[in-house]
Amino acid sequence: MSAASPALRRRRPACFWFLGLLLLLGTALPALALDKPHREILPNGATLLVLPTRSSPTVSVNVFVKVGSFEETAQTNGITHFYEHLFFRGTPNLSGPQFKRAIEAIGGTTNAATTRDFTHFYINLPCMQVDQGMSLLADALINAELSEESVDHERKAILEEYRLSSESPLRVMSTRIYEMAYGQHPYGQPIIGTEENISNFQRQDFLRFRDSFYAPERTSVVIVGDVDLQEVIPRARELFGSFHREAAVPELLPDPVPPPEKEIRVVETSATTRTSFVILGYPGPSVKDRPDIYQVDVLSFMLGIGRGSLLGRELVETQKAMEAGVDFLTQRHPGLIIVSGVAPAGQEETLREDLLAVIEKVREGDFSDQDLVRARNFLRSTYLLGNETNSGKADSLGFYAAIDEVDFATTYVQEIEKVTRQDVIQAARKYLGPGRYCLIVKARRPAGEENRSRAR
Repeated sequence: MSAASPALRRRRPACFWFLGLLLLLGTALPALALDKPHREILPNGATLLVLPTRSSPTVSVNVFVKVGSFEETAQTNGITHFYEHLFFRGTPNLSGPQFKRAIEAIGGTTNAATTRDFTHFYINLPCMQVDQGMSLLADALINAELSEESVDHERKAILEEYRLSSESPLRVMSTRIYEMAYGQHPYGQPIIGTEENISNFQRQDFLRFRDSFYAPERTSVVIVGDVDLQEVIPRARELFGSFHREAAVPELLPDPVPPPEKEIRVVETSATTRTSFVILGYPGPSVKDRPDIYQVDVLSFMLGIGRGSLLGRELVETQKAMEAGVDFLTQRHPGLIIVSGVAPAGQEETLREDLLAVIEKVREGDFSDQDLVRARNFLRSTYLLGNETNSGKADSLGFYAAIDEVDFATTYVQEIEKVTRQDVIQAARKYLGPGRYCLIVKARRPAGEENRSRAR
């Protein structure tokens, strides 16, 4: 679905396990229609977005860089995420510990996130400290030192993160479904990278990566909060306008991913699992397919978001499934519509059939007008929660600036209201075709067999 930054997702109600699965699959929620921000392109090519608000005496200062795992090759897979870890580790002006103390001294918090399409860095702080927040973020963006000591330190942390991911069945399943659905397309690569790459990256690799991708024309600076435009804009121009670097690598544009013509199945087995997990991945629209995005968003909420959804009523309330839901994240290139469910061990095939049966009902128009109304209403309430805070608003504006245009956020609600019953049926028939999905199943291992993974 349309989404704010994956760094600060606003989640729909769900049980903790299923919420964890949607987190791993890349769930994020679409933006509430926002006031239009001040927007300008700085002389160096960077985009500046400033939205004054009066909801709280805080400000969120953000940088979005249009580089994600999408730009990586097999040899560089994981470098974007690794660089994110190095971003706040010090500059010639401030060491890593000094940087951390400087943020704490002004009452700020900072974090970052890497996605397939972009990398996001932010500092949230009291509004009276906005100048210091901008200065610190600009210093890290322009002057990150990338010392060998920092590389070695973060390598250990990322390898531990990789180890924990490899030991989590849910993380493994989420990685596998993307590999299956995208194949050689860059979206099929894990954002964290491979253990071999993480172990072998050197400082020179990060310097080369920064010089190739961290250029002004790929950068959006997003400032949202209780600020004065007349004061903030000139200062932002001064700080971020001094950023000069030419991107040496043109943006890659691989061919769109063709949907499978028949079911592609992988079965993971384990002797210890007490539940069956079924995940179906259908290729969806890209951000450039705007009418389809609106339709698939409404379709997702109607089919599988919340207990009142079709899957919730027909599978969970009837105890055919412990959990069932739908997830879709808007991306620059075709996204992945995830339909998933959980049932007691041994019921994976029945669960698959039940999920497909509900999908088929939508394809045939077997749902009420009230189902459509509920989906649109739930979208609106979800957006309100997502954009309550200054950081939430900044997430939304920066997300769309990174993958498309900011106006996607400011017109979203109006476009959702236009989605009709026939639009939802059309979207279901176009994207949720019979057999046109990748399927991953976590099942109990039969007695006498090794834990295994098999495809068929």
